[in-house]
Amino acid sequence: MGPVVAVDGGVRCIDDASLDLRAVAKLLITGASHVEPDSDGDRWADMGPSGWSVLGPFGSRRDTRQVERGG
Repeated sequence: MGPVVAVDGGVRCIDDASLDLRAVAKLLITGASHVEPDSDGDRWADMGPSGWSVLGPFGSRRDTRQVERGG
């Protein structure tokens, strides 16, 4: 998923360190999700902080993070 530009000019994106966003604007960095394992060892991505639902289950944290990024 690419950057999302709001009506007020705010931009939401995944910070992957490929750009130094500090050179563009003042940053407010917040977590967009929480990845937690369940009692069976599966991983779930709670996307609530970014306004989405829970994604999963996934077999690994890496798989979970990849899906969070839209991959």
